[in-house]
Amino acid sequence: MSGKLNIITLALDSSLTACLLGSSATTVVNRISWSNQFFDANAEGDSQANTRWYMPRVLPAEPRQLTVGGDEGGYNEHLGIYQVSCFFPKGANPSTAREEADFIASHFKRGGSVRTVGTGAYIITQSGNYLVTQTGDPLAITEAIRVRFLRSWVNGPIEEDRWFHLPVTVRWFADIVNT
Repeated sequence: MSGKLNIITLALDSSLTACLLGSSATTVVNRISWSNQFFDANAEGDSQANTRWYMPRVLPAEPRQLTVGGDEGGYNEHLGIYQVSCFFPKGANPSTAREEADFIASHFKRGGSVRTVGTGAYIITQSGNYLVTQTGDPLAITEAIRVRFLRSWVNGPIEEDRWFHLPVTVRWFADIVNT
């Protein structure tokens, strides 16, 4: 499962990157707190300290068996939640923060999907398709996986000491050969 989860995470993170590059958030793509990477939103000397930032996380559910047997061993349905926490400085305009969170949620709307290709991901939307490639160390993808979006929404705000936090929730699934 962990290898498949890595590929699913790559697909979802690539889709988020494409979304942020297509929004007013272009300057903050480097303000993403990726899983297992050091990130300090309040770093002294950082010219973007105390500006908006994002924390995406994949929360998988237990896979379920869809089919049995066959040459490929059957299919499992992998599903879960992709949580994108959007953080805005305390005192930021809440309607601007909500618009940006809504923009992210609309990127992952029902019917959209993302497919892994090579060391990147192919974003499939209703308005057109485009390729997003990963930067940094390439992840060796041995199989193409299509992650479909079931539903997305913006949750209520969470008040924190220094941040106005709007979580965006995306329900996703992927049917993957049981190897």
